[in-house]
Amino acid sequence: MILSMKIKKIASLTAFLAVIFMLLTASVLYIAPHGRIANWADWHFLGLNKSTWESIHLNFGLLFMISLGVHIFYNWKPIMSYMKDKSKAFKLFSKEFSFALILVAIFALGTCFQVPPFSSFSALSGNIKDGAAEKYGNPPYGHAELSSLKTFANKMRMDLKQTLQYLKEHGFRVENEMQTMGEIGRVNGISPQHIYDTIKPLTGTSSLHAGGSKRLPHAAPPGTGNFTLADLCSQFTLNVNVITLGLGKQNIKSREDMTIREIAEKNRISPIDVYEGIKATAAANNVMQTSVKKRDPKEGNTGGMGLGRMTLAEVCEKNSIPIEKVIQKLSNKGIKAAPEDKMKKVANALNTTPLELVELIKKVN
Repeated sequence: MILSMKIKKIASLTAFLAVIFMLLTASVLYIAPHGRIANWADWHFLGLNKSTWESIHLNFGLLFMISLGVHIFYNWKPIMSYMKDKSKAFKLFSKEFSFALILVAIFALGTCFQVPPFSSFSALSGNIKDGAAEKYGNPPYGHAELSSLKTFANKMRMDLKQTLQYLKEHGFRVENEMQTMGEIGRVNGISPQHIYDTIKPLTGTSSLHAGGSKRLPHAAPPGTGNFTLADLCSQFTLNVNVITLGLGKQNIKSREDMTIREIAEKNRISPIDVYEGIKATAAANNVMQTSVKKRDPKEGNTGGMGLGRMTLAEVCEKNSIPIEKVIQKLSNKGIKAAPEDKMKKVANALNTTPLELVELIKKVN
């Protein structure tokens, strides 16, 4: 009897503590970036990465289920008494049970059909995670942090030897080309995203592709779904603004920082359909080989790729334009902006693109 009471207390207290920790981990995962972004940006909270938080949440959920099962076993009679009427007769659909069942059903159906306020709760989490994507940046393709530098350079159309030399010139410790992007990041105490931001100007410099045809192939090359729209346009020398507008006319919503796969998922079509839309736009507007000039790696990064993540102050500094004049001009257009605001945020407020915003800024002088 004494042992039974001790087990009952231990089970109840364990279930209580497990719920507390589950609430903590659930709160962290609610605001944590999507997995691909968390891994790419080496995201941590309280010293733990997202995978660790997910493992803690899962294991505490398991502990809660076990302790709850023991708790139910030792409290079966009191639980059954909740389902009896005044005459002590068992009644499954008592008022209390029916109310609890309806409450659970409302939450389940409301979540499944995305009915407010359940949809608002999910949307808030999505907005927070999208904000993390804006802050940390998207990987160029899934699990890019697990790719060796050799594979990454090949996928991003970079010259491997030049990439290795470029990283070393910028103070990065790289042992060999088979180190993964994640390993290089850990050795240097930075995220894979930081490494990519450093070598991004080398995109498209691979001799394997630099001398070949720049026209879009009839069929999408392998791995196309992992490229952002900006990277794909840069590789085949297309005007990303024209392509984006052309896709919009085909009812395909897109942004230059989205991968082809993400665009497909957003529009509920296949990546091949997106690629065909790009081909149709390129052919209709004759934008082949008209837009992006190859940048020297030593030049400032004010092109389309990554431009949305730059601040107004950074763009103004690179173009030797007083930030005060730019902010005043934006104010005259009804847009309140600050030097630390991202180009993408300001461009969205003006219903334009970061590249077009740069042209507007250049006209200030």
